[in-house]
Amino acid sequence: MWRDSKYLIAYLAPLAGYWGVYTGGWASPGSIYVGFVAIPLLELFLPFSTTNHPATQEDARSDRRLFDWLLYGNIPLLWGLIGYFFYTILNR
Repeated sequence: MWRDSKYLIAYLAPLAGYWGVYTGGWASPGSIYVGFVAIPLLELFLPFSTTNHPATQEDARSDRRLFDWLLYGNIPLLWGLIGYFFYTILNR
């Protein structure tokens, strides 16, 4: 279960987007900083594994709903970010 927590990184870019819209200025392109600076640096310095999951575990892993919920959880987060962006534009 804890090995799958790395997939929460997908939420960093939208959260950086919220932070960028909220603070403005140099933090505005926060999602770009995360996607093109922070994540590549993490991949450069953190250890990685070149092994695949055994074929016996593939069916069990594909049946887990965690990955589906992480994917579906991004949708309202991104729509909320778009709404918050337009709200901020209209009220400044």
